[in-house]
Amino acid sequence: MRRRDFISDHIMRKEFIEDVMKSMAWATLCGAAFAMSMSALKSAEYLQGLVVFAVFICRSLDLI
Repeated sequence: MRRRDFISDHIMRKEFIEDVMKSMAWATLCGAAFAMSMSALKSAEYLQGLVVFAVFICRSLDLI
């Protein structure tokens, strides 16, 4: 089996595509949570900003 065939076979598998989509979704979620918390902190809504950030951290650590 050629190396090129192995790579193309690996990319076309369902697991690879699912992993890429999960990575894109996680990156989007991280960006949105960061933007929401920073926006709230800039507008002097400290409690809301900290709650959004805490919920994001807890969720990413599977505590919720």
